[in-house]
Amino acid sequence: MTISRSYYELLGVSRSADPKTLRLAFCRLSKVLHPDTTTLPTDEASTSFQELCKAYAILSDPVTRKAYDLK
Repeated sequence: MTISRSYYELLGVSRSADPKTLRLAFCRLSKVLHPDTTTLPTDEASTSFQELCKAYAILSDPVTRKAYDLK
């Protein structure tokens, strides 16, 4: 069973994080999780990086972030 984490938890930011904080968190984590730069197994790194990108894409857009917050 997989534990579902919110996109905020995945990025390690609070729900009130501003766009600059989101961007900094994404950049920091992408360096750690990118399949080409991590020591994690390739499949695990790829999956983690894709989740990170999806989380950032949703939270960085004000419209989709608002819809995410409402759900």
